Amino acid sequence: TAEVAETSAEVRARELANIAHGAAKSGRAAGLGAVWAALADAIERRIGDCNAQELANIAWAFATAGHARALFGPLSSELLSRLDALRAKELAITAWAYATAGVVDAPLFDAIARLATRRLGDFSCQGLANLAWAYASAA
Repeated sequence: TAEVAETSAEVRARELANIAHGAAKSGRAAGLGAVWAALADAIERRIGDCNAQELANIAWAFATAGHARALFGPLSSELLSRLDALRAKELAITAWAYATAGVVDAPLFDAIARLATRRLGDFSCQGLANLAWAYASAA
C-alpha cells in the first residue's frame, strides 16, 4: 500500500480515498504509520481531483486512524468549495472526523451547520447524533 501511495501519479484520487478507507477499516491503523504518511502526501498532491464524497471519506479515514492532522487544513479548503455536494451522511461524517481529530475549523463547522440546518430532514438519527457530538466536542 505504501508503494501504491508513493506512486500517486499513477493512482487516481478515488483509489487513494479507497485505500485510506480500507486501511482505516482494517483495524491495524496504528501499525501503518508509514502508509498513512505516504497516503497523506499523495492525497495532498491529488486533493483537487477528489469529489466531495471522497473528501468526506478521507477525513473519516484519517480521523479513524488517528493520523495526519496536517492533512485536515488542505481538506478544509476543498470541502468548503464543494460542501453543497455533500449528502447529509457525508456532512455528519465530516463534522465527526474533524472533531475526532481535534481539528476545529470554524469556517468549515459554520458552513456545515448552515447547510445541515437547511437539510435536517435528510439526516438519519445516527447522523444527527454524530453532528451533535461533533459540535459538542468541538466547543
